[in-house]
Amino acid sequence: GFSALRRIVDQREPRVAALSFDVFDTLLARCIEPPERVVHRVAAALAERLAMPLEQVLAQRALAERGLREEALAAGDDHECHYDAIVARWVAALQPMADAEQRSALVQFVDEHEFELECLALHMKPNARLFLEWARGAGTRIIAVSDMYLGERHLRRLLDELGYRGLVDRIYVSSEQGVGKYSGRMFTHVLEQEGLRPEQLVHVGDNFHSDALAPCRLGIGGVFLDERHERRR
Repeated sequence: GFSALRRIVDQREPRVAALSFDVFDTLLARCIEPPERVVHRVAAALAERLAMPLEQVLAQRALAERGLREEALAAGDDHECHYDAIVARWVAALQPMADAEQRSALVQFVDEHEFELECLALHMKPNARLFLEWARGAGTRIIAVSDMYLGERHLRRLLDELGYRGLVDRIYVSSEQGVGKYSGRMFTHVLEQEGLRPEQLVHVGDNFHSDALAPCRLGIGGVFLDERHERRR
């Protein structure tokens, strides 16, 4: 847990210049499983607004996301895509005859509905906030790094709304950079952007491969956050 993490950071040599954290199930805990239920609820609201069958609306969303991921791979990136692009393609497929203003209104409806549902489905981990306050007090830079289709503005808004306002200096998200933690390419990007050597960074997260093995292969301190109560949940 976070108490053990503090001991790791305290004892690490050379001194840790920056700490990076996974977002979902690390800084923010979910009270629903699976997380795809949020997508289903958004699709249900959109289907009701458009008077269309839910199955058709869900199928078009899946097609939009799959197409964007395939295009990313073909371009040489990891299979990442951005929420804004998913929603724009989704709405265009559902309402091909709509004008720009009508599509914009639907995109805004989807965006706000998903944000509201994510806020209901997530909550701050109190121990995580206490740890971040301690680390920032010690002069350590705090970074959030996530493999997620939501964009940086979405994650910033969620973190601010759910209790981390002013505690995260920078957010890196796979949908923006086109590379993920799992491949290691995201961590290479973070090191370049932050001007850090691998030994100056420690990354923390709940996925053993993406948050521990992948950074360790680059010489970054990778910490697997193994919280038994979260696994039981």
